[in-house]
Amino acid sequence: MKKVIAIVLSLFFAVGVFAQKKGNDPQKQIERMNERMKTELNLTDAQFEKVKVINEDFVMTMKEKREAGDREAMMNAKEKYHNDLDEVLDDQQMAKFDEQVKQRRAERKQLHDEFK
Repeated sequence: MKKVIAIVLSLFFAVGVFAQKKGNDPQKQIERMNERMKTELNLTDAQFEKVKVINEDFVMTMKEKREAGDREAMMNAKEKYHNDLDEVLDDQQMAKFDEQVKQRRAERKQLHDEFK
């Protein structure tokens, strides 16, 4: 009986560990965004410093709005994020950023469709 209880508890623990979402840590998400944008968009040092602030503000705002369940505020935050980046990035960088966003959305949609 003790073995059965131990096995059941182990399974619950294992499921809990695997159920945790990847990328829940906002600081890690911000760091990934910053590094990816710096390399993929060839940001200057001045642009990078501004983008770091924009990314941090965006991620923290989205976390807060997601936890509150405020979808409209999330959409507004995304629009503000895009506008803020548009002020920092040049036309070529912004076009590349927009293309990357479209590509990531398509990849997520494909993954979502595969799991239906």
